[in-house]
Amino acid sequence: MASGEDHIPATAHSRSMVKSGLMSDSHQAGKRGGSAVGPPRRRKSAEELTVAKRYTSIPASVVKEIRKASKMYGSQGRALQVATEILIRMRKRPLLPPESNSVITQMTYKLVPRTVELIDELADTVYENRQQVFFACVEALKMTDI
Repeated sequence: MASGEDHIPATAHSRSMVKSGLMSDSHQAGKRGGSAVGPPRRRKSAEELTVAKRYTSIPASVVKEIRKASKMYGSQGRALQVATEILIRMRKRPLLPPESNSVITQMTYKLVPRTVELIDELADTVYENRQQVFFACVEALKMTDI
């Protein structure tokens, strides 16, 4: 051993004791950049991460399509999150159907703040209003080749 250091090789038994928490591992503390003292950081709950946002002029057909997509994405809010993230990154955005006299409804979604910001940004810069953004979100979710 160099310079008189005592080195005990890690055995399967010592590794299992580290995993079970019976023995500390100096390497574990280095992974997070600090000491292993203190409680682990707790992830925020979904309620803490999301906001309830009410949209008052959404076409009913769009609400129905978002509900369908929620089966694949786990929730309506997550489906909208995926759709807005796709839309904001697209160079060639989906063409929208001409203005129609579709039934307009209201809907509240639990969304992460970034999704609310993206919907507003798309409504202000790319599309004429939020209705068109929601139509585009549905089209983005239907795309298979992005």
